[in-house]
Amino acid sequence: MKTVIQLVDSIDYVRTNCFQHQLALALSETCNLVQIELKTVIDGRHPIPKADSIISCLKQRSLDRYRDIVQCYLGGAPVTIYDQDPWQAFMDDSPYKGAYDRIASVLNVKTFALTTQWWVDFLCERNLPATFVRMWVLPKYCVPRQTYLERSAIAGFVGTVHPRRQQLLDVINNAGIETSVLKTNSLAYGSFLIELSKLRCFVHNEDMSIFVDGKKLNFNTGMWVKDIEAASQGCFSIRNVGNGSATYFDDLPTIDGKSLIRLCESIEDVPRILTDIEKMDPQVRQLLIDQTVGYIKKANKWQETANLLIN
Repeated sequence: MKTVIQLVDSIDYVRTNCFQHQLALALSETCNLVQIELKTVIDGRHPIPKADSIISCLKQRSLDRYRDIVQCYLGGAPVTIYDQDPWQAFMDDSPYKGAYDRIASVLNVKTFALTTQWWVDFLCERNLPATFVRMWVLPKYCVPRQTYLERSAIAGFVGTVHPRRQQLLDVINNAGIETSVLKTNSLAYGSFLIELSKLRCFVHNEDMSIFVDGKKLNFNTGMWVKDIEAASQGCFSIRNVGNGSATYFDDLPTIDGKSLIRLCESIEDVPRILTDIEKMDPQVRQLLIDQTVGYIKKANKWQETANLLIN
């Protein structure tokens, strides 16, 4: 079994972060994982242990700020950099704009492992090494939940209600469909999933303009894991279309060509989609739900991600 070093902001942070703790568990089942906290790197008194490979799961801003110290600690060894928010390194209004270029100029970057295919392609166009890896939901979280008809909330959202998401909720409410919204970003992951499982349909809008070097782009090329999370809890998930959806959704089960995840061209279409879901044959609808939860549990894409990161 390979020995792999994982650089982390802190072990406590990894244990409590919604995605980092899942990745760490998948890594620990794939290799002899040695987690090294940022404070140890900064301290510099303990040499880096021998390892077959090194993964940085440091926050983008942490790695950017301490890149020279990290470089000294690694001694020129190649490092794979895992990052879930690549846009922060390029958006014109981001305080971390240019982070990837600064990091790559100092560290021996094997690849930037990113969870959004669009940004992988973007980096490659800029001659920065990049690899696509998926976020997912661990099998242990895909547990039996209430059936569709046992859930009272037709549509809703759990999490931070950004203006773009509130705009969608307003459209649904104005169409006469009451939404159930829990505005929070402080729930433990298990509790967050339980709240999701109370909804028949999870709805969110990621259509938002961003600017990179003055060019208008759209934020809607990512955030696909939110739909996988909802589907893992037996929810239909509705969101706007975006480049890259196939990388997360193409293998999901379908019945009559439709999956648990529905993409809309306009948020004005969402009330109609909700009505169509409500009108589905109850047995067919529940079969689609059960098949999808089963697929997400069995697929365990976190393990695939772990394998890509250590090789």
